[in-house]
Amino acid sequence: MGTNGASLSTNGSKILSWATPVVGSTRSIYLAGEALTAGNAVFASAGTEIKTSFDASLVNATTQRVGDTTIQKYALSVSVGGTAISVAHININLFKTGTPADNLVFAIQADSAGSPSGTDIITATIAGTTFTTGSSPYTITFAPAQTLSTSTAYWVVLSRSGAQDASNYYNYGAVNSGGNGYYYNGTAWAYTGWGSEFTLDYSYTTGSIYKTNAAVTGMCNGFLGFVNTSAAAGANVTVDTTGINTSQSGLTTGGQYYLANSYGAVLSSAGTCSRKVGIAATTTQILITNIW
Repeated sequence: MGTNGASLSTNGSKILSWATPVVGSTRSIYLAGEALTAGNAVFASAGTEIKTSFDASLVNATTQRVGDTTIQKYALSVSVGGTAISVAHININLFKTGTPADNLVFAIQADSAGSPSGTDIITATIAGTTFTTGSSPYTITFAPAQTLSTSTAYWVVLSRSGAQDASNYYNYGAVNSGGNGYYYNGTAWAYTGWGSEFTLDYSYTTGSIYKTNAAVTGMCNGFLGFVNTSAAAGANVTVDTTGINTSQSGLTTGGQYYLANSYGAVLSSAGTCSRKVGIAATTTQILITNIW
């Protein structure tokens, strides 16, 4: 194969040869939409909103009230992972009891010692006259989209704009106990365990790259490659789109790797979106395959 390799031969006939593999890749420069670490799997944003899945069949195990005299507010915890997200919409099942004439208010608040801080970061409202007495999915729009910081706890707080009313109030369809729900009785927050199958839709900047996540279809389908060096948000960063990325760690040589259900990571088993992205050439090098 060449003088830089070695070979075995019998009677002058070569039967096997090999050469030292050459590590190389096709690299392109992109704008980092968030802070990236060398080795992160990334996707390219087309600037369109990435919608999370919403299974309405899961949300009616029970109902939780908002705005009656006992449960004045309800809060659902949100924990942002390793990537900042810009929330454009919330999707959730809602309905009314009686005829509330005010508005149902959605607010995002920071966490304060395990409860909502009480200070709204951003709000959106839906008129009470919009709802029916049957549970239906609704989309709440934040304008502009609100950026939530990485590794930070937040709350989505539901309340009403008018007075509490034991006969006319709002409800949301909740999942079984063990969820993320807290209620406010006018004095303090208390854990109920009843959560919600609510989802957040993310908004991203056109042309920028972000960490992948196999749990969100848009963050999986747009897989581009692996970043070659670490970079801050807004900086240019080099991405290996083909060939071998040498910025990995802890791989099993020869193993097949998929996008993981966590930001920018890969695993030896498929995530929700089963996207094969590479084969481990060594414990620190991955040969990019980028196939389904």
